[in-house]
Amino acid sequence: MKKTALLLALSIASAPLLATTTKAFDPFWQINAGVASINMSNFNYQHVELDSSSDIFDTLVSASVAYQFTPTWSVALQVSPKLGSCSLFCDSQGIDNNNQLLDVDYSVTFYNIEAQYRIPLSQRWSFMLNGGVTVGHERIETQSCSDYSSNGWFSRYHCRDASTQEKSSQRKTAAIAGLAFDFQFAKHWGLRFDAKASNYRSGYTMIGFSMSARF
Repeated sequence: MKKTALLLALSIASAPLLATTTKAFDPFWQINAGVASINMSNFNYQHVELDSSSDIFDTLVSASVAYQFTPTWSVALQVSPKLGSCSLFCDSQGIDNNNQLLDVDYSVTFYNIEAQYRIPLSQRWSFMLNGGVTVGHERIETQSCSDYSSNGWFSRYHCRDASTQEKSSQRKTAAIAGLAFDFQFAKHWGLRFDAKASNYRSGYTMIGFSMSARF
């Protein structure tokens, strides 16, 4: 009986010590860098349809930084620089509401601010759901003229008089959501595959592959 009581007392006394030796979660930063393919739907700008049919996908460098503050939740900022600029939307033409020929070059940089929810699948694999806001910084160059004619090639037009050139920039916001798979092959290194969709303008989708570093 005395031996049983002694063992019980020792187990009670050691319980706080065992609790303190349990490894707690340590918040960490994660940086991702890789490539992404963005498919942006056609949309109208001043009665000119910006058509991406000639080059549906544009591959570009993408980078993000995230702070994992709980085992399941993190916040992230992602930058996908300069989509367009004679890759997706180059020299789109149309007749505006003033009956002028309008030639448009369009490019955009996306900044995504997202909340991420991580679901561990194994010791190395995890699944993530994310959602937030995408901000597009658009740069638009236009050339317009009132006297124009067709050159007969691919229904293209050219100005017969002096044209007016303008440059402008603007920002637009929209919602974005997606999912990702993370594979942690070393303590500080991993790989990520992610897919996202947004209702920005007429909508766009993004598929990305990147390498990650934790610290």
